[in-house]
Amino acid sequence: MDANVLKALEHDKLVDFTTTGRKSGQARKLEIRHHVFDGKVYIAGLKGLKGWYANLVGDANFTLHLKQSMQVDVPVKARLITDGAERRMLFPLVIESYASNELTMEHIDEYIESGHIIEVQAR
Repeated sequence: MDANVLKALEHDKLVDFTTTGRKSGQARKLEIRHHVFDGKVYIAGLKGLKGWYANLVGDANFTLHLKQSMQVDVPVKARLITDGAERRMLFPLVIESYASNELTMEHIDEYIESGHIIEVQAR
């Protein structure tokens, strides 16, 4: 990923991203929080079925829209993280990054089991 984009993502908290609907084929855009750990960008959904994740299962290519410290659209692809050991390593980092009382390690096994997480990679 471009160094300037990565620097912006390390600073910013929110991005928009556009996936392709797996059934409709329509563009689906939403705002989401992202996470940067060790120079890699991740997007996670902690509970329940997420439409954005299902869309990425169908087509891993999507567009990341930076909108805070830098305004740019970046074509990227998702690496779906399904390996249990990798999920067990990443979900605690996601929880810690929220600095919120509503997300606690008490539910970490549930997040690892039923949450969704992707690594955002350059296309």
